[in-house]
Amino acid sequence: MRLGELRPLPRRHRLDLRRRGRRRARDRRLRPPPLLNASYTDRFPGSFARGLPFQENPDTGDARISGTTASLAGLEKALAEEGPAEVELALGRILMLTSIALVIGGIPLLYLGDEFAMLNDYDYAGDPARADDSRWGHRPAHDTAAFERRAAPETIEGRLFAKLNRLIAIRHREPVFAGTEADFPDLGNDHVFGLVRHADGRRLLALANVTEQPQTVDGKVLRLAALTREARHLVADDLISTASDVTLEPYQVMWIVQANHDETLSGV
Repeated sequence: MRLGELRPLPRRHRLDLRRRGRRRARDRRLRPPPLLNASYTDRFPGSFARGLPFQENPDTGDARISGTTASLAGLEKALAEEGPAEVELALGRILMLTSIALVIGGIPLLYLGDEFAMLNDYDYAGDPARADDSRWGHRPAHDTAAFERRAAPETIEGRLFAKLNRLIAIRHREPVFAGTEADFPDLGNDHVFGLVRHADGRRLLALANVTEQPQTVDGKVLRLAALTREARHLVADDLISTASDVTLEPYQVMWIVQANHDETLSGV
């Protein structure tokens, strides 16, 4: 049969296809929403996030997620409903996520307000011109008071701002970040992110605990990353031994380089 001779499907076939389409649409509606979307929009038990669905498809549960880093990382919920322990975990998540953006290569992005833990702004919902676009939740008017609190070390804004500045300063001065070569070592622990950056004979091992529980990395892994038995933990500005296992506290970040020849643990 030639292309011009194609005939329409018989009516019974068309009806069958329509029934199949309706069954598939019904099945999609009965299917639970994707886990990550449910978690980041506070529709999953135990979720810490306060995200907002954007362009959500009610049939499939597919959606994008709006929200500031601090609200998505649990700070909004911790401040409103929980306590100091959960606030610390939320700040740890923000720092951990930002540390990965800083260490993984390229130009890292800090969205406006991320540097002082800006939370979602829900005022947009009362404005008919913006109510249908949840992205306004992370586009608030400038909060002058919160911005100024970044200079006070006893505030949440000030604590986060100081720690972010420390990570950025380390990235700025450490020559290994100028290189483009990187490896993802097998740490033997799926709960710890690991990356080795290297340039001009210098190596940096970045570790990040991505969980709320302490995690351990075998010291042998650190030595295989070409680190000496005595290494410098840049974030803590301290010497550590790679002769034994290393334990990371919840959401802890470690950037480890070889110690200088004149540095020893006995001298700390």
